[in-house]
Amino acid sequence: MKFPAALLLFASLLLPALPATAAGSPAPPAPAAQPPAGAAEATGAPALPTTTANAPVEDLLGISLDFDRGELTLQVVSTGCTDRQSFAFRLRAGALTVVRTKKDECKRMPEMLSLVYPLAETGIDPAQPFTLVNALCANLHLVRRP
Repeated sequence: MKFPAALLLFASLLLPALPATAAGSPAPPAPAAQPPAGAAEATGAPALPTTTANAPVEDLLGISLDFDRGELTLQVVSTGCTDRQSFAFRLRAGALTVVRTKKDECKRMPEMLSLVYPLAETGIDPAQPFTLVNALCANLHLVRRP
C-alpha cells in the first residue's frame, strides 16, 4: 500500500525515531522526563524547552531584522490578546531567547501577528552575530505555546 509523502512526513514528525539495537530490532524507548503537571499531557505535545529562568520558550512563526531602521520584527501566534508587552528578550552569550511573559487567553481563532521592537529594547548589538534559541514553525496551527 502506498502512502502520500505528506502523510509519511507528518507521521515521521509525530513518531520518535527508535534507535536500533545490535540485533537490528528497535530498542525500547528511554523513559522520558516527567513534564510539569498538566503541561503537555492534555494534548500529547512535546514539552516546551525552558530558559534558565524556567519561563517557557515559545515557537515563532518568523523573525526579521532591519538594520537601517534598527528594528526586529517577530511573527507569533495570537488568539486576540497578544501585544508587544507579551514578550521579553534574553540575550546571553550570543544566544537570543524570546519568551512569552503574558499568556494569550483570548478565544479567537489563531492568527499570525507581527510585533515590531527597537533593537535597543531587545539587547541585540547590530554589529555582533547572535543565535536564535526559539524554534521556528511554518504552520501556525502546529506552534507550541505555553
